[in-house]
Amino acid sequence: MFDALKKRRCFATNGSRFFVDARANGLLMGEVFTSQDGNVELSWQAVGTRPVVSATLVLNGKEITQIKGSGTKGFHTTY
Repeated sequence: MFDALKKRRCFATNGSRFFVDARANGLLMGEVFTSQDGNVELSWQAVGTRPVVSATLVLNGKEITQIKGSGTKGFHTTY
């Protein structure tokens, strides 16, 4: 758990447990990189014990976007 905190590979949920794979330009959540052209592609994949309702992207405490789930236990999107 402490290793995940140090590597910034943590997420929060207010309900059911689930697995999350979050990446920026193909790199794992928490990795540091510089985009050559300033563009960043974010991708999320989640599998939960209950249907995924939505995912919220937050940057510096501000909500950037909210993506609705499809009502299934699996969720995948790119932003």
